[in-house]
Amino acid sequence: MPNGGRPLSPPPAGAVTVIGLGSAGCRMLSAVEDAVDRYEPDPAFSYVAIDSSVPDLDANASAEARKIHLDAPTSRFSDDREKLDYLDVSAELAYDGGTTRRRPVGRYCVDNAESVDPFVEELSGVLGAGSERVEGHPEAHHVWLLSSLGGGTGSGLIPLLAGLVDTLSPQAATFGIGSVPRLDGLESTSSVPPGDSTLYYNAYAALRELRVLLGLGDGDPYPLELELQSDPRSVESDSLALEGSPIDAYGLIGTDQAAVADDAYIRTRNRIAADLIVDSAVETDLVASRPAGGWTNDTTLFSLDGGGFSAPVDDLREFYETAAEREETDAAIGRKETRHSSVEDALRGARAVLDRESVAALSDGEADDLPVSPEAFARVRDEAASIDLVHLDEPKLDSTVESAAEETDPIGSIDDEALTTYLLTGQLKRRAEDVVHSHPFPEAVEALADEVRDRIDDPVPGADADPVTRWEQTLEPLLRQRRRTIERAVDRTLPVRVFHRREQKSRLERIRERHAELRELKDEYERLREVRSLVVERHERAGEDLRAERDRLEAEVRELREERTELSERRDRLGRRLDALEDALADPSSGQYSTLPVAAPENADPDAVLSADSLRDLVGADVVAGVAVTDALEETVARLGESVSDRDPVAVDPDTHRRLALSVSDPDGELIGIADDEVTVAGFGSPDPTPFERLDDVSGVPHGEPFSVHAVATYAPIALENTSEFGVVHEWYTDPDRDAGALFDRADAEERIARCFAYPELLAADAPDD
Repeated sequence: MPNGGRPLSPPPAGAVTVIGLGSAGCRMLSAVEDAVDRYEPDPAFSYVAIDSSVPDLDANASAEARKIHLDAPTSRFSDDREKLDYLDVSAELAYDGGTTRRRPVGRYCVDNAESVDPFVEELSGVLGAGSERVEGHPEAHHVWLLSSLGGGTGSGLIPLLAGLVDTLSPQAATFGIGSVPRLDGLESTSSVPPGDSTLYYNAYAALRELRVLLGLGDGDPYPLELELQSDPRSVESDSLALEGSPIDAYGLIGTDQAAVADDAYIRTRNRIAADLIVDSAVETDLVASRPAGGWTNDTTLFSLDGGGFSAPVDDLREFYETAAEREETDAAIGRKETRHSSVEDALRGARAVLDRESVAALSDGEADDLPVSPEAFARVRDEAASIDLVHLDEPKLDSTVESAAEETDPIGSIDDEALTTYLLTGQLKRRAEDVVHSHPFPEAVEALADEVRDRIDDPVPGADADPVTRWEQTLEPLLRQRRRTIERAVDRTLPVRVFHRREQKSRLERIRERHAELRELKDEYERLREVRSLVVERHERAGEDLRAERDRLEAEVRELREERTELSERRDRLGRRLDALEDALADPSSGQYSTLPVAAPENADPDAVLSADSLRDLVGADVVAGVAVTDALEETVARLGESVSDRDPVAVDPDTHRRLALSVSDPDGELIGIADDEVTVAGFGSPDPTPFERLDDVSGVPHGEPFSVHAVATYAPIALENTSEFGVVHEWYTDPDRDAGALFDRADAEERIARCFAYPELLAADAPDD
């Protein structure tokens, strides 16, 4: 909107529409989105990304931005090139989109019969949405146009887009920021400027047109018409009628072409621009104020700089989380080592038991390497010795094992039931084998066999035959037969043969007693053999269990070693990470956006740090020194400066006003005080006033990001004549006695500069007033 009748400063923004033009502008736009996310300002922000290259648009614009792709019509271009005086006959459209840094092509991407109508319609919708948010207060709608001045799309669209915004939303406050490829000291150096010289040609052309558009040229160009020779249908006529500058304030930020390959450098430049946009939504004096007495021009041309500092909260949190993880890892290593020692003790014990041919024959001294105490082994041995083998059965054996296991208390983590069963049944096995081997039944059978061997016709099984088999198959039937024979003889003996009858009865009684005795011995012998089989089977089964336990223990030992190795490696990694974090905290990054140092974080209370929500809390917890905050404030402000005007001596005295906005979160307002252009840090005195004395105004801007402070400085007005990018190039380019090609070591420089102008109507209007 025209500047006439405006208040000294636009009101704080109720809605902010940010439009990124071209690749550089879209990157700035994304930085604004990041700043809004960090600072959480009150006004509603909306984002529009405009570019002629689809890949660049997709790469540089976020998903939140409304994307507008400019696609110049190739079918009309040849005819339009002939009739549009801003298109050089050598201009071409890139086959894959984009403008290849041709500013006139950037203008043409909108200024053609096929594109103007849909573009204006979409732009009208975007601006209308912002105006609706501030219904009744249209001047509270701020519109920002962001671009590089050295490219093709963005710099080629600035005047046209500014005019369209002024036409479609005349009450809105319109601002812009352009990045300028720097030519510092162009007059005093003999070296060729770095990078593509087209960037500098475009920047000069864009600045010269912008100078006229802002009303800062040699005469008053208004009223002014920007021709739309492609006969658009979305505006009332074939031109944009401007009664005054469509831009309230325009800011320049320099870009060193030798550093543009450094992503961090570009992010810093874009962040400065973003911080200004967000802060100016509250503190509009940053970009559109009028000092006492006023300036001669209604529109402000300013340069900007910025910086800040923050506490390394993420690194601090990572430090304490890493320290806690390392502590837990140490505890885990300790647990693994304890378990490893226990398992290895158990494994050695299992091997010692299994490697013995017999654990039953061990003396007390020889049992020292078993995985039980000598006392426990003696109890097992005594328990085995006390068992009545003849009456031992499986339930009694199970009960005995269970009782013994409770008393065994093995060394290490060996399976106590398997160990106890093996030790106890080993004792019982040896005892059962001894008892069976020494039992009188086999000898009694052998003695009986010797007695009857010559008296029977059938052969008696040999001495190696099983005694029970010999008994049951031959000897017992023989005894029964002899007993029946004698019984019949007794029955046939006459009573009168008293002596003979008595002798026969005595023989019968002896046979009966011997038969009964042998049967009793046989039953006991068989029972003992059953017990022996029971304990042997249980001993073998316990041996299998113990071998399985040994294998399990061996596997666990291997696993524990691997886990301990992994934990040790993790502990080493965590230790290295802690060392790196401690070094980074003690010696943090510096630069325009720096990090506060933190010394000896291990001495602070982690809970106090992790629960902190502001710099004030960190200072109170003695994590960040208050003097470090004071020093950081001094260094941040000392680094700020008006860096666009590089000519010395200056060509024009612009009487520049220097304004600083210092942004802190609400909680940190209690730590950092800003009043009457003075800044103090509570409890730590005032920073060195010298850097602040170079400023005319200092104000505070609250923001929602804790743990950080940022500063934005604006220098207004500035004079383009004091810059190498415009002033030096303009003097050489417009002087018929000098050749601007000498500045760039290019013989065709002036011819190429001439092809960079996209708005000849602006150059025509730049004439001195009579």
